[in-house]
Amino acid sequence: MMEKRTILKKHVTPFYLYDSSIIDRQVNTLHTEKPPNLEIFYAAKGNSNVAILKYFADKGMGVEIASSGELFLAKKAKFIPSKIIFTGPAKTDQELKDAVLEGINTIHVESLNEAIRLNNICKEFDKRQSILVRINAKYEVKTKIQLSGCPSPFGISEEEIFSVLPKILLLNYLDFEGIHVYNASGILDYKLLVQNVKNVFLLVKSLEEKLNITISKIDFGGGLGIDYTENNQHVDVALFYKELKSQIELFGYYSKELIMEISRFLVAECGEYITKIIDKKVSRGEIFLITDGGIHHFMRTALFGENHSAYVIQNNPNNILEKVNITGSLCTSIDVISKQINLPKVEIGDRIVIEKTGCYGLNAAINHFLSHEMPTELFLKKKEVRVIRNRGNHQDLLLNQVNYD
Repeated sequence: MMEKRTILKKHVTPFYLYDSSIIDRQVNTLHTEKPPNLEIFYAAKGNSNVAILKYFADKGMGVEIASSGELFLAKKAKFIPSKIIFTGPAKTDQELKDAVLEGINTIHVESLNEAIRLNNICKEFDKRQSILVRINAKYEVKTKIQLSGCPSPFGISEEEIFSVLPKILLLNYLDFEGIHVYNASGILDYKLLVQNVKNVFLLVKSLEEKLNITISKIDFGGGLGIDYTENNQHVDVALFYKELKSQIELFGYYSKELIMEISRFLVAECGEYITKIIDKKVSRGEIFLITDGGIHHFMRTALFGENHSAYVIQNNPNNILEKVNITGSLCTSIDVISKQINLPKVEIGDRIVIEKTGCYGLNAAINHFLSHEMPTELFLKKKEVRVIRNRGNHQDLLLNQVNYD
């Protein structure tokens, strides 16, 4: 920890630090006693820095993308086409074309309209494309992020799938392989994951029987959660795998390829966001620590109202606790990094480290608000710190801007 603290004190704030040893731990957890027919794909949306992507590519894992930009980054990271799957509700014709010509593993279509567009593109280039069909299931998994069981732009409603899927099966250039059912995210109770598996398997069984089809691939989406607080609860992956194997045996689905697309569980805990206190003030009885960071780099607290665990690097260490709000440098009341958390008493110039920010940190932020520079990103790998994104500069703000003379 002392080595890491030296790093955290050395670099110009704000910046991100990612620790590869924690990624290794999470990868090992997901691959220990894994059912042999389950494949884990890294979801690029969580953290798409090419160095992070390549770390997973080098481990032989697949990647789930949701844009042609992520396809570009996946190629830069040396993922082979057979290890790339493409999801997302609004794929443009150009994105579909890029994916087809690249020859990626599967494209997960979200509507009959998208399937027809994809089929026309494949016909134009005389190429076949394997697909999965995303379904918005009837049931829901009670979490903060709900992706099915409700009105949604994602997938085809289960109520409609029995009439829509036969129309997709008639499209000559598409090879239907299976279904994609992404119900919820951030689950810590393995029993909810198991119940989700049961529900999806029952849907598969119903589709196969009623439509006389074979489903060879089942994508469960994500689901494995991370506890962002200091409670440090952990989803019991071993028990989930034990019950998943039981369900595979019960349904006889040994030959079906099962897919999970994971980002949060793999990279959230590896990341820390480090920012410096610029000002400290009391407003109507509450203490505010105003930092050089903010939601232009880290927005998750503002989006979900959930504090991440945090610690401080003090110039004058003490153990006097204060309840504080940590805010950023932007001119908006939503620029909140942490709200009413207990930290040792700090001074201007001290640093705050926000933990578990390796996923949906920089990727989910509003980078251009107030025209601040992009932060440095560092990767701690085998005790060596590598810069994997240089700190931005003002000239970057003019990128692609024209006719301002």
